[in-house]
Amino acid sequence: MTHIDEHTLELFVLGAKEVQRRRKAIGAHLKKCEGCRTLVRTMTEFYANADAHLKSQPQSKPLSDSRALIRSRTEIEPTYDPYYSTFKTLVPARVPRTFLQHISSYAKQNPIKSVVGSFTLYVGLALILNFTLKTAFKDTNPAYTLMNVPHTALEVYNKEDEMLWQLPQPDIKDLIKRERESRIRLTRVADINGDGRNEIITTLPISSELNGGTKTLRVYGLNKKILFQKQFINTKVHFMSNHYESDYFFEGVLVDNFSVDDKKEFFSGLDNGRSPWFLARFDATGNTIGRYWHFGQMVSQYEIELDSTKNKQILLCGVNQVREVEKDQFAVVEIVDPEKIVGDAEATATRGFGFNASDAEVFYVRFPESDMETALGLNPIAPVLVSSESESQIRIVVSRTSGDESMPGFEYIFSKDMNVQDVKYESQDVEIHSTLKKEEKISSTFDQKYLNNLKNAVRYWNGREWKKELTKVEHGIVNSP
Repeated sequence: MTHIDEHTLELFVLGAKEVQRRRKAIGAHLKKCEGCRTLVRTMTEFYANADAHLKSQPQSKPLSDSRALIRSRTEIEPTYDPYYSTFKTLVPARVPRTFLQHISSYAKQNPIKSVVGSFTLYVGLALILNFTLKTAFKDTNPAYTLMNVPHTALEVYNKEDEMLWQLPQPDIKDLIKRERESRIRLTRVADINGDGRNEIITTLPISSELNGGTKTLRVYGLNKKILFQKQFINTKVHFMSNHYESDYFFEGVLVDNFSVDDKKEFFSGLDNGRSPWFLARFDATGNTIGRYWHFGQMVSQYEIELDSTKNKQILLCGVNQVREVEKDQFAVVEIVDPEKIVGDAEATATRGFGFNASDAEVFYVRFPESDMETALGLNPIAPVLVSSESESQIRIVVSRTSGDESMPGFEYIFSKDMNVQDVKYESQDVEIHSTLKKEEKISSTFDQKYLNNLKNAVRYWNGREWKKELTKVEHGIVNSP
């Protein structure tokens, strides 16, 4: 977007005739451009304050022309020979840079004019001082961020809605779409070190990482200063008889007081484009506290509160791919206790990394595959949490979309203790089912019984086997790798 120059904006604020014909176009630009709009607001406040100050001053008696310090210039002014320094090396005068320095320089060079304009100078100095103090004491504490599409940047604002700084993001449209579809957050604002000032924690890619994922998590402090950054490059891990060595890419980021000591920590899921995957836990200085390993991508992470716990938990949505070769993959969600993610440990349902079994798992839930998905030969896709923290239920959608063609999708409704209560269908399911039945690829009837069968096919992992009834992970009976 091309911005309007400051001189034109100032004429616009003053209502000058020079921009009278452009006022409509300038107004339309201001509606779209936050930067120019902020500048106009600042100019308007400046002139309003100046006008109010002048009106509040007592009126001076007019001076006659005979007593004026400066008379009308009707005579020819005498000329003077210039003065040159006798030093061989000229000493440059101090170049004025600030507003105050320019006014001071002007007053020294034009003493008579300065006497006449002393009142105006006083008002100007007062307004400049007011503006300077306002700038000096501007709230620089970040309060929220905004991904601005026209500006192609992540913008950081204070609580007064003033932009503090921005990070260029050429792929901002794709990033917004990613956040919307997966309902994860790529950037968080929080005071993670307890100093009373918020930091910006983000997994947004920089320009060199575009189209390749985000290899770096960055934490920004005051004035866009990078406090620290994290990477997992050339990370090596074994799973069963396979060796994996690759760079890992950050997904969303969670920040909260997850532990009992009320200290901020942050978490992020990392993958290498396929399995394996891990959830990393970091302290306020960026040290890695623990990694929870899972074979199969858990593509999204959410904060959640269960009825049976006082502390916040983390809900993970993804796919179990341990038996990928046998085509026995399935969609899963799990609840983990963030306080118990310490060191390297592996999911109890995907043993084979060579680490100890994690005791962080609270629930591990498997979703069934409908006959429509089987007939269409679809691979499982990671569920998405669609409920909010204020809801009394946990709503999770397992839906598939391939290009422009709609695919089956169902919404599973759980209680806040992860007991499955109901299954809802999506609008396209009826038509897809009807088409497949006409083609004799399925024989079922799409009704409430069909949905109840899906609900009853949900399974809970107890650490050793799958259970139909509501079951937590029992760490005392966990299988050996």
